Amino acid sequence: MAQKHIFIALTGASGSMYGLRLTEQLCLNDFQVTFTASCSGTAVCREETGLDLSGDLDKALQRLYAHLEINSGITLVHPDDLFCGAASGSSAPDAMVICPCSMGTLARVAGGVSGNLIERSADVMLKERRPLLLVPRETPLSDIHLENMLRRCPHSTAGRIQFWTWLILSSGKYWISSGSRTTSTSGGVRNNPEPANSDAKKTIFY
Repeated sequence: MAQKHIFIALTGASGSMYGLRLTEQLCLNDFQVTFTASCSGTAVCREETGLDLSGDLDKALQRLYAHLEINSGITLVHPDDLFCGAASGSSAPDAMVICPCSMGTLARVAGGVSGNLIERSADVMLKERRPLLLVPRETPLSDIHLENMLRRCPHSTAGRIQFWTWLILSSGKYWISSGSRTTSTSGGVRNNPEPANSDAKKTIFY
């Protein structure tokens, strides 16, 4: 079975530890991870966790590995690298997760703006009809925030963005769904049937 490729992006909302924990769990479960952080995401991550993702990519990757206590599985890319494979439909990842997702990033994704690698890759996921998961962290939500979510919610024509607000990730249970069978990184298995209106395989983390 081919190794699944997931693109993880951190943006400037609080909760960078959630994106880092997700990355750790994916690597431990033999997923191929491409990882990036926006400029604001890098600053928030440094403030919240002490992890510095700025500067030379090779050195930043080693700091990331040390922080996660793993030693392989991640490709670190610059948030403005539009030559990255994730920016092209011909080499798009199997799924993309923006975690945490700032409301600015949400608005630009909902509006089809592609100003950097994160936004361009999200646009690619939509046009290729592949799973795109945004993890908004900001509350309370304004009318504009909600409108931006509804513009690309699962019941819309695009129907490829799902919004999950992760309130508790410390339990270590990350469910990885494909079709009707779902496995947990903690070893459990349960059924998780696809929604009736689904027309493509989804990978869901919650």
